[in-house]
Amino acid sequence: MVTADPYPTAGCHRETRMAQLATERREVRSERLVPWTGPVWVLVLSLFTKEEHMRTRVRWMWIAGLLALAATPALAAEGAHGKGSWEVTLTSDSDLAFSPSIAYYIIDNLALTVLASYSNLELEQSGTKADVTDSSYGAGLEFDVPAGGPVVPFVSISLLYFNEKTDNAGVIDELGGPAVDVTGGVKFMVNERSSFNVLLSYMTGTLDSTTSGAADPDIDINNVAFGLGYSLYFY
Repeated sequence: MVTADPYPTAGCHRETRMAQLATERREVRSERLVPWTGPVWVLVLSLFTKEEHMRTRVRWMWIAGLLALAATPALAAEGAHGKGSWEVTLTSDSDLAFSPSIAYYIIDNLALTVLASYSNLELEQSGTKADVTDSSYGAGLEFDVPAGGPVVPFVSISLLYFNEKTDNAGVIDELGGPAVDVTGGVKFMVNERSSFNVLLSYMTGTLDSTTSGAADPDIDINNVAFGLGYSLYFY
């Protein structure tokens, strides 16, 4: 028995199918995503969003942040963003991805970073559901602009390995390969040992493409995402 595939599976139609999935992602994000206009606004909206997984994610981020703030007096030290310090960050972005990272400051304001990311979306079109899983991991450099106040601009660049797997009625589409991520944003220091972060990231790369194991033409990706994160600093 052959199951009809609403997305054409021929290699020459790969870009059309990817465009359809991209449109679906935008629709899902617009329906599910809590507007990321500020930490307090996010908390308030999490009480009313219909998507339970979003409510749970935002609430746990806030619980973790409040617990971290309660713990920071025990971590008292001088020199946020200074040589030898560590930064541990959790970020959630407009791709509905969960992204932990660890940074080590090799000199003042310049850190080596190790990061990962994971997201899963269930898209629906023409009555058929497609399960899309994105993941990435990599390393890079982050520079904190020494502004001398509670607002710290930063910029980072990372080399990633990115993978996307789409299961559409048993037809498996997969993308994989190296990508470059450039991120800029602002850290709002809560105290010397913690910050709320607002960021904008851009990822680009040319990825290998397969459909049920058969090679397709390579796919160029260009993705922009807005994120909100929380960082703890250890000295």
